[in-house]
This record gives sequence, C-alpha cells and structure tokens, in this order.
Amino acid sequence: MKNKKSNIVCIIQARLNSKRLPEKVLMDIDGKTCIERVIERIKKSKLIDEIWLATSYLNIDRRLKKICDFKKIHYFQGSVSNVLSRFYKISKITNPSYIVRITADCPLIDWRIIDEMIKEIKIKKYDYFSNTIERTFPDGLDVEIFSAVTLKKTYYNAKHPFLKEHVTPYMHGKVSKSIRVGSFNVHQFLYKKDYSSYRITLDRKEDLLLIREIYSQLNDFCSWKEVVKLMQKKPYLKKINNHIKLNEGSRIDMRSIKKNKSFKKSNFLFRKAIKIIPTASQTFSKSYLQWPLNVSPLFLKRGKGCYIVDVDDNKYIDYLLALMPIIIGYANKEVDQAVYRQARQGNILSLSHPKEIELSEKLIKMIPYAEMVKFSKNGSDVLSAAVRLARASTNRDLIAVSGYHGWHDWYIGSTTRNLGIPKAVSKLTKKFIFNDLNSLEEVLGKNAEKFAAIVLEPDTFDKPDITFLKEVRKICDKYGIVLIFDEIICGFRTKLGGAAKKYKIWPDLGCFGKAMANGYPLAALVGKKKLMKKLGDVFISGTFAGELLSIEACLKTIEILERENVIEKLEKLGGFLKEELNKQLKQQNLLDEIVFEGNNWWPRLNIKKTKIDKNIYSSLFRQELISSGLFLGASLNLCLSHNNENIKRDTIRRFKLAIDSFNYIKSSKNPKKYLKGNMIESVFKVR
Repeated sequence: MKNKKSNIVCIIQARLNSKRLPEKVLMDIDGKTCIERVIERIKKSKLIDEIWLATSYLNIDRRLKKICDFKKIHYFQGSVSNVLSRFYKISKITNPSYIVRITADCPLIDWRIIDEMIKEIKIKKYDYFSNTIERTFPDGLDVEIFSAVTLKKTYYNAKHPFLKEHVTPYMHGKVSKSIRVGSFNVHQFLYKKDYSSYRITLDRKEDLLLIREIYSQLNDFCSWKEVVKLMQKKPYLKKINNHIKLNEGSRIDMRSIKKNKSFKKSNFLFRKAIKIIPTASQTFSKSYLQWPLNVSPLFLKRGKGCYIVDVDDNKYIDYLLALMPIIIGYANKEVDQAVYRQARQGNILSLSHPKEIELSEKLIKMIPYAEMVKFSKNGSDVLSAAVRLARASTNRDLIAVSGYHGWHDWYIGSTTRNLGIPKAVSKLTKKFIFNDLNSLEEVLGKNAEKFAAIVLEPDTFDKPDITFLKEVRKICDKYGIVLIFDEIICGFRTKLGGAAKKYKIWPDLGCFGKAMANGYPLAALVGKKKLMKKLGDVFISGTFAGELLSIEACLKTIEILERENVIEKLEKLGGFLKEELNKQLKQQNLLDEIVFEGNNWWPRLNIKKTKIDKNIYSSLFRQELISSGLFLGASLNLCLSHNNENIKRDTIRRFKLAIDSFNYIKSSKNPKKYLKGNMIESVFKVR
C-alpha cells in the first residue's frame, strides 16, 4: 500500500563493496561513521519530508539496517546493479512530488544547498535540477533533485545498463552520444564563484584524512563555506587529496561505454573478403564463425598494450590477444625497436646467422631437457616435425594424443574437422583424456609397442595430475615410446622453461611457440640430442625458419619476461580477475550456468548447464561483452599490459555492465529476439 503523499523524499544511495576504499561509508569520522554524518546533516533540512537509504540485497549491505534503525530513517534493499529500480520502487511506496538523490560518500553534504534547490525546483517546476552538471561547488556537495514523473519515465525508458546503474544520466543526458537518453527540462544550480577544485567527498584514503582533519577543526554542522574558508586558510589541507581527479569512478565508467557500436566498415570488408578469402579470415577462431556477424568487429586496424581498435574505431580491452602470441603487449616498444635494428641489416639471409646460435643457447639454458633446437614459424609445423621424428626414431606409426595440436594431417584427422584427410592417416592417431590414466591405457591396449609417440599438452586450462604425468613417463620408458610435450601455449606462460620445468617431468621432445616472440612468428622444437641429431636425415626444412626479426623479438621477449617477472605477475592477475568476475556472476545468480575456472595463468570461461540453447547463450553473452568494450572469448588470455590497476578496474566495470544486460536478456521469454547478429558456431572442442 502507498503511503500518504510525501512532498519531498530524500534517497541516500549506499553500498559497502566499494573497490577503491572498501566499506568507506562505515569509516570513522571523529567518533561517528560516514553514513551517520550524512544522515545527521540531511536531517537538518527543513523541507525534506522523508529520508530513505537505498542499498542492495547483498548480505554485506544488510549491515546498514542497524544504522538506519538507530537514526530512524527508512531502509530499502534492491537490485545490485539496477540502482534506478531501487529509486523507482521507493517512489512507488512514498508517492512523492520530488526526489532528492544524495550519495553516502558525502559526509559534509550541506542541507542549506539542498533546501535552496528544493525551493527553486518547486517554483520553476524543472524535471531535473542539479549542482553537478557544470560544477561550481566542491566535489562532495552533490545534490540531484528530480520529479517523480521524471523518475517514472526514466525507469521505463532507460535501457542501457549504465543508465540503470547510475540513475540520473538518462535525465541529464551527459553521456556518450551513442546512448539513447530522455528529453527533460534540465537546469543546473550554480554558485557565483567556482570552487569545483575543492574535493570533500570520500573515495580514497587521502579523502578520509582530509575529512577527519576538517571535522577535528570545525563543528559537526559547519557550512560548506566554512569548510572552504578553512582550506583556504590552511593550504596544506587541500594538498592532502588535490592529486585525485574529479569524479574518477564515473569518468572510467563513461570512458568504457559505447553502446550501439557501428560495424559498418567491418561488415563492408566482410562482404568483400568472403568472396575472395574462405571464411573471410586466415584462422577459424578469428572468423565470423566465432564472432557474431553484425554485432562484432571482424577487422581490426591496430593494437597497443592490451587495447585493440577495429576498422570502425571501436576500442576494446582485448582478452583474446591474437590467440595468445601476445604476452608483453601489442606494439611493445622494446621488442619492436630490437626488431627494427635487425631489419636494417636484413630479415632473412642466404646462410644462417649467429643469432640462431644465441637463441638456441638461451633456450637450452632455460629448458631442462633441451639439448638441441630446431626453429620453424608456427606450432603446427614443429609438432608435425616432432611426430615425424618420433616415427623415424621408433619405426612405428601410431600416435596417442590429448589436447589440440594444430592443423596438419596426423592430428586433425582425429577430429571432426577431418575432411580431406585419408582415412589411413586418421586411423593412426588415437585420442585419450588428459589426467585420465585409464583412458590412455585403454588407447594403448595391447599394442603399446606399436606407438611411436604420446603427445599431450602438459598444462592447459586445468592443472595436471602429477601422478598422471609421472605414469605417462614410465609408460613411455617401458615401451620405448617418445614422449612429446606440446608447450605451444603453456611454454612461455606457466613457467619460463615450460611445464616440464615447473613439474619436473622431462619429455623427450618439446614444442614451443605462441608467446615466445610476443607476436612475431616463431616456434621451436627442442629435445634430447640422441633424437634431435636424426633431423640430419629426417627432412624438416623451411625457407623462413631462421628469419631474424622473430629471433630478435624472442631474445628481447625473454629478457623482458625475466626482468619483469611477467609469468608470476600474470598468474596473480589471472587469480584476481577470476575471483572478481566470478563475484559479478554470483551477484547475478549465474554461477550455476557460467563460471571462470581452471589455472590462474589461463582462466577458462566455462558455460555449463543453460536453460536456453547453448549457442544462443554463448552468442548473446559475447554480444553483450563486445557492447561493453570487452573482447573476450572462451578464456582470459593475459599479457603484461593487463596488469594495471586502471585496466583491472575497468575490466570489472565493463564485465558488470555486460552481464547485467545479458542476464536481463537471458531471463526474457524469447532471448533469441535480442540477438542482433548471427549465432556463433563451434569449430570443434578439443579440451
């Protein structure tokens, strides 16, 4: 039932899970919490009829109820991310004419400003009235007032997750041009002098120090003018937090949003490419089969650090990283300068170059079982070389495999993508399940002596069972099988020197690639001399195998990896992102359907049971991630450039926006109607 009409209702927006200063509204300020200070100062208003505190239904935020009861104000819990809905539901209960919005991190909020603004909006009948659009008041005195009619229109018409999270942008319209906003009579409350450079909000530790100083020197109900006067009199006060930029959190939010992205140029190039390039791409995983056509970029024009920019100038934080060869960051200055120096002396010559020896020696020093090295350009090549070498060394044909090992006949013939592979070749490769010894023993059966090699990825999404790896080593020793570790992905990510070094289990041959040259094409086959020497007879030869730009890039990449402890940092970063993004999924009650799991160096996005078709689910999820500026596939592929506080914070914000929108769509009666592009298709599953 609605209450009797309250003319003016003040809603204090509060939460305890703030990132920069956790539980800041409970911070002590001269004997009272921040939120108590806010409530007490608002209560001084002569024109506010009711005060409500609006928070989320998270368990952590329920702690605020005791304070509300103690201070005798109303308490409301609602949606975690749709803060707009909290305001609207309170308005349905209170039936006000106007709503005053105050945030709980303003312990010096001044009721004098509030009352002045209430008087004016009641006379002038503005839809929205604020002192924050063009600032003249100090940051921390933020007051927004809007009519109940304006709130209702906003609630029913604001569609973008950003508008729902921040309540008022749909009203005042100060957002990205690509976001649809309302049309209201908006007015701003200005002071005759500009004091916007003063910061008295609570968002950082420095802010807390300043506010405590102010309360220790002025009375509890001092005016904002007294605060400014004190800071002018004692300049050291302003210096405490003067380095913090205005509205930092909101600025990051706005920078990260660009809804309704245009893919006009991308789509034009796709229509052109599909006529002359099969799948319009050189790689299945970079094609329209994996990225929903019309709502995703299909052509990029540049990358820098961990950002990519598509041909339509849309910018993303990239967690695909060109399928993982990038480990430092796109266009790394140190790596590229090393390459440029070599380029001036030639990138490929008529004979071998001393740099080949230098890098080989470096790899032999890093990789415990490496005694000789052979270079090539990609993972498929060195894996095929390893298999050919194993067959030549054992005079056997059968191969047992677990994982993904490239596109060449010997492996791809064992998958569903086996078109064009002779059946006789396909039959020579047998698949087993990683970490499952019974599966391997079943494959080997009574014919173990006929197997030339066991090929496996020793560290992938999931950590290996050390006992399993040890048993595989024993089986290979017992039956004379060559053990090949495919470290194309994990070799320069799980540990410098590879998973073999990390888990202290030596294969006979190892294959490295991807991140070893930070995006330059290079792969390496390494192994024991008794096997590798046979490459003098086994024909493995490539014109570009000794290409010098990639070799130089690899030398510089290794130098940076060692100097910056990159692998350790990425392991820690992956654990952090996995935990934080799963928190967002938990808040949306999505963890039973989708979760980040597996190794911290390579967190996997696992879509489990879904009530709707899994391809529709995946396509919608990827669509919303892209809309929020995240380029993220089936895993978090990490590079050093991601290890930045702003990037981490921005990633979490963008992800939160994406899943809020996705959850709304997924829960609708017909989720498929929200798919604005084509559904993605599975190439094949190998892990």
